[in-house]
Amino acid sequence: LSLKSNRFLSNRWGPPHKIVRTGGAYADLNTGKLNIYKIFVERAFQLLKPDRMLGLLVPFGIASDQSSSSFFRRLSRGHRVRSVIDFFNRRSDGSLFFPDVYYRFKFCAYVAGGVERQFERAQYGFFIRNMAEIGDPNRVFSMSAEEIGAINPNSGTAPIFRTRRDKEITSAIYTRVPVLVDRSTGIPTSDWPITFSQMINMASDSGSFRDIEELGTIEAAWPISNNRYQSAKGDWLPLYEGKMVQSYDHRASDIVLAEANVFRPGQGSDLSDADHGDPARFARPRFWILEDQVPWPDSVGWCIGLKDVTSVTNARTTIAAIIPKAGAGHTLPVLLPARRSLDGPLRADEYIEKAPLLIANINCVVLTTWLDRRCTAITLRGICLSKCPLYLRRPMVERLEQKRRPILFGRQCSNLPTPPMTSLNSRVTWDSWTRLRRSTSLLHGTKIGDAICRQKSMRCTSFFTASTIQMIRC
Repeated sequence: LSLKSNRFLSNRWGPPHKIVRTGGAYADLNTGKLNIYKIFVERAFQLLKPDRMLGLLVPFGIASDQSSSSFFRRLSRGHRVRSVIDFFNRRSDGSLFFPDVYYRFKFCAYVAGGVERQFERAQYGFFIRNMAEIGDPNRVFSMSAEEIGAINPNSGTAPIFRTRRDKEITSAIYTRVPVLVDRSTGIPTSDWPITFSQMINMASDSGSFRDIEELGTIEAAWPISNNRYQSAKGDWLPLYEGKMVQSYDHRASDIVLAEANVFRPGQGSDLSDADHGDPARFARPRFWILEDQVPWPDSVGWCIGLKDVTSVTNARTTIAAIIPKAGAGHTLPVLLPARRSLDGPLRADEYIEKAPLLIANINCVVLTTWLDRRCTAITLRGICLSKCPLYLRRPMVERLEQKRRPILFGRQCSNLPTPPMTSLNSRVTWDSWTRLRRSTSLLHGTKIGDAICRQKSMRCTSFFTASTIQMIRC
C-alpha cells in the first residue's frame, strides 16, 4: 500500500511521505518508493527489546530490493538475522497462499533478533512453493554474513539461490574472483580500466538522427567510406542498436523498418554467410548521427558494446562485441576507457590490453549460466554487470604473457577496409585462430575454449566475422 494513496493517513497527519523522509524516525527504509510495510518493519525493530526476537510476514523486497539494502545489510552484518524464507504465492499444486494476491507475488517469513541476539549463520530458502520444502536441506540452507558480503559486496542484499548447490558454486566463484566494480567501501574500485556509458538515447536524442533518405534530401550528404556519410555539417556516423550485434560480431544484422508495427518498428535482419565474407558489407542502421554529437574518446577507435535487452530464457544472457567508432543507442551501452583520476588522462593503453580478456569474460558460457540464476530483469544495465565476477588475476595474465600475448587489438577498428578472409595467407590466419583458441581455453577451460573457437574451415560466419578476426593481431 503506497503512502501517497492512503487518504486516512494524509487527512490525519498531513503528507505522510514527507514525514517519513524528513522526520528522522526512519533512517534506513525511507528511500525509493515508500510503502507502508517498510515503515512497519523498521518501526517494529525500533521497538524490539535487545534480547528478544521478532518474526514478520512481509514482502520479500525487504531482503532483496536495492531500496531496502541498507536496512538488511545492517542487520546481516550485525549477525541479527535468524532466517529468511521466501515464498512464491502460487503453490506447486496451482492454489494460492493468499487468494486475493497476484500469483507471482513473493513474500517471506523474516525472523531476526535484537542487538544482543546474534547468530553465526542464518537460514535461507527461496521460491518455496509448499510447506514441505522447508524441511528439505537442498532448498533451505545456511549462509553467513561474510558469504553474503562476498557475493553481493555492493548492495549487501540477500543473494537468491533455488538450491544449496547453486549457493555453493556461486560462493566458491566469489571466493576466488572479484566483482567487476566493488562499491563496498563507498569508493568504486575495479581491476578493469572501464567505465559504463549510454552514448545516445533513442528517444530524447532522436531529433539529431537522419535516415538514409534524409541524409540525401535534407543534409545533401554523400557516402565516403565504411558506412559513413559527409555533408557541409561534418561526418555522419552510423547509429548502432543492440539488434545489430551478436557475440564477437558487430555485423550481425541490418535494421529494417516494419511500418505496420506500432511498437518496435525497427527489426533485425540477419546477415548471411556470404555477407560476412564480404569485407565491404556493413550492417545497415536505421539512422546516422553527426560525429561531433557522439561522446567518443579520441584515444581509441573502437570499444566494447554490450547488448542491453536480455532474458534468462535466451540462449545467451550476455552478448558483447567490439564496435568501431560510431554512435551507440541506449540498447547498446558501451564500455569505454576509464580515467586514472577525476581529471586525469584515460587509461587507453591498459584498456586496449585488457579488452580481449573482458569481452571473453562477458561472452563466456560460465557467465551466462551464472546470470541465468541472478538476473531478474529484461535489461542488463551497468548496475547488474558490475556485480558479475570477472576473472583478471596475475596467474592468468602471466600465462598469457608466456604465450607472447596472443590477443592484441592492433588495428583498433581503423577506418581502412579489411581484406576478405579468403585473400589472407592461410598460415597466418590459422596461427591467429589457434592462438585465440589457446587464450580462450586459458580463460574458461579447454572444452569451453574449443566451443567458442570451433570452426572446421576458415569460412566466416556470424560467430566470428572477417573484420573481427582481422582486429585480432598476433
